Amino acid sequence: AVVSTQSTGKREINEVGGPTAWIQQLFKSVNSGMKVTENLVWKMVSRFAVVMFIKEVNKDAGKASQIIDRVREKHNVNEDEVLEVVVDDSHAAKVTFIDLQRLTNKRNFPQIFVNETYIGGLNEIKDFAEKGLLLRQILIFQGIVDTNCEKCIRLQDHRKLAYSSKSYEH
Repeated sequence: AVVSTQSTGKREINEVGGPTAWIQQLFKSVNSGMKVTENLVWKMVSRFAVVMFIKEVNKDAGKASQIIDRVREKHNVNEDEVLEVVVDDSHAAKVTFIDLQRLTNKRNFPQIFVNETYIGGLNEIKDFAEKGLLLRQILIFQGIVDTNCEKCIRLQDHRKLAYSSKSYEH
């Protein structure tokens, strides 16, 4: 049996040319003065199976990205399921960083969300991948979940982590 999760906004993302173009368009809108009425991080993590926030390209970010790519490529997961966000000095990135801190209470990078759940950084994504949980969570995000599997059910319940505020103004 298969259970569906939520709509990921794929049409919106594909219409603008994939994850990179989507995030660039979002940041451009925020940088040009668009009023922000929802948590930008939530907007991102609710649309992609895996979202990794990095401050700059560094050794840990590179290793985490390799782990994610290895799982994605090995199991033929579309690259549009993964979003990498560089938190730079732009206004949109600063808003994103504030939103990120509100959700995770962390300031370090990389910060990685899988299936709408904050899992941590490099060590956590490595552990997640080694245990087969990264692929399983991507599949859950895509709506491919075996309802007879206790592990899938527990992971799906874990995913329902309640974020305190999804709608607010900066």
